[in-house]
Amino acid sequence: MNNDYPIAAFLLNAIVILLSACSSSKNADPVISYHCSDGTEAIISFSGEKAHLSATLNGKTYDLDLPHVQSVSGARYANDSVSVWGKGKEMMIEAGGVTYNCAEGK
Repeated sequence: MNNDYPIAAFLLNAIVILLSACSSSKNADPVISYHCSDGTEAIISFSGEKAHLSATLNGKTYDLDLPHVQSVSGARYANDSVSVWGKGKEMMIEAGGVTYNCAEGK
């Protein structure tokens, strides 16, 4: 009788658990930090058909979900008062009547 079977089974299970943990972390929603030309930092996460914006812009704090809207180029998310539009590593945020030009942080 071979006594190596329980050890091999244990190691195989450990590998399966580790690999499944690694693959599930790849499915996390991307969260990106943008640095704007006025020194503002905006954090935006993307999930399916919405983006979540967390930022303090011109003294007002925004923490809201924005639905995806049609755009000719790039990705745009907006509601009646706030809009984020991005292409590549650049993002334009319009809020409170002000436009912020931002770039993906390093």
